[in-house]
Amino acid sequence: MDVFFPDLDIREAKIGPDETWMFVTLYLYGLREASNALEGAYRLELDLDIDGRGDWLFEARSPLMDTWSVEGVRVWEDTDNDVGGEKPCYADPPQVENSYDRLVFDQGYNTDDPDAAWARFKAGTPPAVQIAFKYSLIGNDDRFMWGVWADQGVDQPQWYDYNDHFTYEEAGSPFRSNRYYPIKLIAEVDNTCRWTYGFEPTGDEPCLCAGGKTTPTATPTATPRKTAPPPPTTEAPQYPGDLGGYVFKDMNKNCTRDEGDGGFGGLTVTLRKGACPGGAVVATTTTGAWGRYFFSAIQPGRYCVIPSDPGVPLTPRNATVRVRSGMTVDNINFGYCP
Repeated sequence: MDVFFPDLDIREAKIGPDETWMFVTLYLYGLREASNALEGAYRLELDLDIDGRGDWLFEARSPLMDTWSVEGVRVWEDTDNDVGGEKPCYADPPQVENSYDRLVFDQGYNTDDPDAAWARFKAGTPPAVQIAFKYSLIGNDDRFMWGVWADQGVDQPQWYDYNDHFTYEEAGSPFRSNRYYPIKLIAEVDNTCRWTYGFEPTGDEPCLCAGGKTTPTATPTATPRKTAPPPPTTEAPQYPGDLGGYVFKDMNKNCTRDEGDGGFGGLTVTLRKGACPGGAVVATTTTGAWGRYFFSAIQPGRYCVIPSDPGVPLTPRNATVRVRSGMTVDNINFGYCP
């Protein structure tokens, strides 16, 4: 390439645990000076079920401090296994999926554990970005595949895998002999293949690096403090969210709403405050002809969604849903599955 982005140049990454935390270090060999004035987003992707589709995405972005902080740190989870297209790790025709659809941790706010993930800039030769998270956040899983990203171009966590969102011509190529030279829309992205952690690779694992077994490294000497951060001086802004879905008839009997499945129209759907069976009624609505329902501009929080009885058993009968600040949850479906 003719353009080089030194703060995106990941040459090496290491991983290491202690009793509570997992630490990942991204070494930025392109930086000539130990400056934490970075403009990119630095991400760690974990594949817990070894299927080539990431399950957890951790992000640290500017401003990164010299000491451990939750500022700029976010964690996403993919709840419906749709990261990547038909072939994980390979380019599929451009498509749109919701990928990492659940924001689990947002800089210490809107989370059950404000101490769950941290990051910092580490001066040295080479400089590095470090991300730390609690084992408990991923269910204490100690067997997974992992890889890292640096990104100040596309910067869309909900678009992973990036190679499924651009044509070859749009993405470009780093090779001068290629008719699509130079790299275009993904020029400001760097990422690695994946290593295994906690098990011996067979060689058939998706996205595996050559010699991709990870031996845990020594625990870093400086660790995040094991107590929650002090309360913020101001509340994080809270924005209304939306919630919707379908009450459907499962025509092909696969217990999933597909194109062509009918719906129950005219049903009342009730939204109650708190986990099911829920408390006070917040709102009600009526399903349309195709069973569609939608609640707009509701305050962040936990709710119970309850459709009225259509005369046949629905699965599930109700659902507990957490709506986060500014978030749209639009896949809470209830189906008659004969």
